[in-house]
Amino acid sequence: MLAQFIALRTKAHNANNNNPSPGLSGQGVIGDMMFKQILLGAALMLFSLSSFGADMLKGKALSTQCSVCHGQDGIAKDPESPNLAGLSSLYIEKTLLDYQKGLREDRRMSIIAKSLSIEDIKDLAAWYSAFEITVKEPSM
Repeated sequence: MLAQFIALRTKAHNANNNNPSPGLSGQGVIGDMMFKQILLGAALMLFSLSSFGADMLKGKALSTQCSVCHGQDGIAKDPESPNLAGLSSLYIEKTLLDYQKGLREDRRMSIIAKSLSIEDIKDLAAWYSAFEITVKEPSM
């Protein structure tokens, strides 16, 4: 999704003669250099959060503590817990970081996430995102 946004924004940027956000005066709200810095920052943020280089085997080992609520295969057995199998690694990483920072709260996850390192989070995200989920449309 971010890649699509960047591609569309770059196309608009180029189509508007380096003037992607015209203001009232007709000049861009952000200049060419600022636009490039924003794109670079977004790319670095995406790359730093992604599970690139994560250790799925370590993620599998770490997942044993998660399996009590989220199931060994990432399909939750606890009705209060979400399924993790097949979720985006970025979503899993962001969610765990939000628990660590207190931006998201849960009586169990707020405690558990605090003990995880960034590498642990990436490894868990790589493990759970690697599951392939199939969906069957309900019959009517």
